[in-house]
Amino acid sequence: MSAVLAVEEPRRFAIPRLRVIVSPALRMSNLAFAVLIGAILVAGLLASLLINVLTTQGAFQEAALTRQVNGIVASQQAAQETLQMLASPGNLEARARAMGMVPAATPVFLRLTDGKVIGVPEAATPEVEPKAVLQLMPSTRALGPELQMAPAAVKAKVIAPTSDAAVELPAGQQ
Repeated sequence: MSAVLAVEEPRRFAIPRLRVIVSPALRMSNLAFAVLIGAILVAGLLASLLINVLTTQGAFQEAALTRQVNGIVASQQAAQETLQMLASPGNLEARARAMGMVPAATPVFLRLTDGKVIGVPEAATPEVEPKAVLQLMPSTRALGPELQMAPAAVKAKVIAPTSDAAVELPAGQQ
């Protein structure tokens, strides 16, 4: 026998070749991307406009409240001025005289610790003809910002006891 080397031939089977399958990429079209960017820009502009409107509205509210505070402060100052004018000794004396009161000739004091009367009480006698009484009137202040810095005018009335006429004098002419 002869030795024959038998070489086996490779078998040729039909082996399918493997290949990588790439999934289709989800790509946006250029039009969709442009629409998205445009929408983002419009939303940003609208947000900026809204913030600007709210800021402006807050500034108007602040200005209105500042005007209101200034008006309240001016009326408080006018009320304080009126109170000081009404509490002045000259005005109190004029109102007391109008009610028929007369000043005491000699003052008398009462010591509260022991109840002792210091001084000799005497009846007050009315004057025969009282002199003219000067009554100070509270002024009215202008509320305008340009006029608030001006000094307040003081009006005075000279009331003559024998006639009903009253004469108003400006503050500078006394």
